[in-house]
Amino acid sequence: MDTDDRSEAEVERNLKDAQPAKGDPDAGGTSRRNLPKFTTRDWLGIAIGIAGTIAIFLIAGDCDDRHIKKNEAGDDAAQIDGGCGLAFVIAIGAFLINLAHVTGILLFESIGYQGGLAKFFSRLSIFGTPLALIAAALIVYA
Repeated sequence: MDTDDRSEAEVERNLKDAQPAKGDPDAGGTSRRNLPKFTTRDWLGIAIGIAGTIAIFLIAGDCDDRHIKKNEAGDDAAQIDGGCGLAFVIAIGAFLINLAHVTGILLFESIGYQGGLAKFFSRLSIFGTPLALIAAALIVYA
């Protein structure tokens, strides 16, 4: 029993030593304990990437009857014209690029890498997603 008491006391002492100091940025809780520290550029790229991709998919899904051609045979089959098809390709491309950005930024930040490739991915999301959004809107609504 004496060994168990010493083991419990040692575990409690080690837990107290493992607590972050009051000035430690990780002292806010355990929710960010396993996440890397993101820069403002990273958060901005993630937010623009997610919101922009959703908006592009909504625009691509808003193709109306003037973009859909009915089949001449009279059956219910329809064909999408090139504009709607291109809008869907842009939406899928934006999704894949932003998926690569979020995955890449998690990997880059987990090892502390701040080089050119990390900046490229975040700039691609920050500037490329709005451009893709404008292109999809012009294709569908023009």
